[in-house]
Amino acid sequence: MITKIFKLNTEGFLEHHPQANLPDRHPYDDAKIWVDIRRTEPDTLETFLTDLKLHPLAVKACLEVVPNSRFGVYEQSLFIGLSLLINDDDKDRTFLSVLCLPGMIITIHKKAIPILDNILEQFSSAMRFNTISTSGVFYQILDLIIDQDLVFAQKIREEIERFEETVEQETDSNETEKAQTLKKCILLLEAVLEDQHYCVSALQTIESESFSIKGLQDYFRDSLSHLDHAVRSVDRQIDRLSTIHQLRQLKLQDKTNRRLQVLTVISAIFMPLMLVTGIYGMNFQHMPELSWRYGYFGSIFLMFVIGLTMLRYFNRNGWFK
Repeated sequence: MITKIFKLNTEGFLEHHPQANLPDRHPYDDAKIWVDIRRTEPDTLETFLTDLKLHPLAVKACLEVVPNSRFGVYEQSLFIGLSLLINDDDKDRTFLSVLCLPGMIITIHKKAIPILDNILEQFSSAMRFNTISTSGVFYQILDLIIDQDLVFAQKIREEIERFEETVEQETDSNETEKAQTLKKCILLLEAVLEDQHYCVSALQTIESESFSIKGLQDYFRDSLSHLDHAVRSVDRQIDRLSTIHQLRQLKLQDKTNRRLQVLTVISAIFMPLMLVTGIYGMNFQHMPELSWRYGYFGSIFLMFVIGLTMLRYFNRNGWFK
């Protein structure tokens, strides 16, 4: 596994922590430590967590790539299984396991998460944490994740707007494929937002030695408000996509009806012509027109007049519009 260890100093900045053997120094009394772990080998991660003398259920939750539980309190440890999207074109959720301990926060993930790197870069010198605590570190992680969700929601909204224009103008032949792709993206984002909303709501009432929102209540309420806005926005986009789909189906049905109407008119024109052809195709011996010198041309002229008359009638009554 790839491990990065940082300490939150008294000025509110992150600095590299040289201590490599954390289990020997845990728990910390005054130090605020952030351990970021990118899992590569499950056995190594399990050994690291077990050496911290954690509750077995907490160790089990951290080892799951897709956590069965999104939230759990195990003795002095608090586990949060936070789902997120790394990119707006992700096909599935990425899970960030967060373990809060007294004086320590551990983030565990399988994929590289740029948001964590951004926090490490920004809060090493340029920006300070709101509170000098591991809860303040987790809030910043959560805040950037939610901000990224809002950006993704805005991008999906713009994609749906462009898709609506193509449906109205009928300029794209791959409308069905695009509609399915947009639907998958927006449903995936909805699932991520629901998970995050549950976790943030649960943190509002948590009382634990390992996690406290004291001094951060307004910030967490603000995050919850942003999540509510994102969930409502996604719900509106789902309804909008459904409306666009219904409009597209109506357009396709109207186009089909128009084609059937043209085919019906053509069939109606040829029906009397086929009747004339059928009559003169009978093999009766005594048919007056058979011995007439101009019978063939007369029948052709008769069919032409009938077809032209019916064609003019349908055209005047708007059947071809």
